[in-house]
Amino acid sequence: MVLGRAAPLALALAAGGVWGRERSAGCEPRLATSPREEFFVLECSLPADAGARAAVEQVGLARWSARGGERAQVELEARFFEDGLRVHQVESASGSERELVWREWRPSDGRTLIARARGGALDLVEWGRHEPLRTSLPAPADLCFPLHLVEALRIERGALQREALLRFDPLGRRSESLQLVEHERAGDVRTLELRDDSGACAGRYEFDGERLRSFRWQGGALIARAIEPADYARLAQERTGPAAER
Repeated sequence: MVLGRAAPLALALAAGGVWGRERSAGCEPRLATSPREEFFVLECSLPADAGARAAVEQVGLARWSARGGERAQVELEARFFEDGLRVHQVESASGSERELVWREWRPSDGRTLIARARGGALDLVEWGRHEPLRTSLPAPADLCFPLHLVEALRIERGALQREALLRFDPLGRRSESLQLVEHERAGDVRTLELRDDSGACAGRYEFDGERLRSFRWQGGALIARAIEPADYARLAQERTGPAAER
């Protein structure tokens, strides 16, 4: 299994500049043409003895980038220190067509999924098997790709104009219905949570204004916390070598 210990990340990877209020098809906001990058350390809380403070282990790094223009693109790359697992997700939108490319790999295995939404259909092609797996699903106009959904949340909750959301899950290769919940604000800090039909957390995002401070893919122990670019480069050099700095 490619995901191994890092399954909580891959299960839900399914997030600067000035963002316009106009939206394109689905839930995609109009992104600023100037590129933006944000950097994160992935942390996991370890079990602790009764009465003791839980220890936190740094288990990986993540880089989030976005740019607008004729073909807008949002990208998330995550790397895990222990087993070399990498997950790379790229979403692009141009006119009425949207595309998601999901890759996960480590030295012993890998998987690639391409999803294209156009004309009311979502065409899927998956590699990582003996033969490519092709299928097609309905693609309602309000179907969101995961990273673009977070970019819409980044603007303001009201930008989505609805609480019930439909998101494509690239790992399960299916659409999932989600509810949007906003927790109590603290100044400019907003915490937004996505919940599935069972009420379980399917994503939790903390924004300071339009800056993403932290996020969880699920309700488990794994969390991504924002760090400075220099800290990201240092950790990449120390833990994964020069090739992982970018």
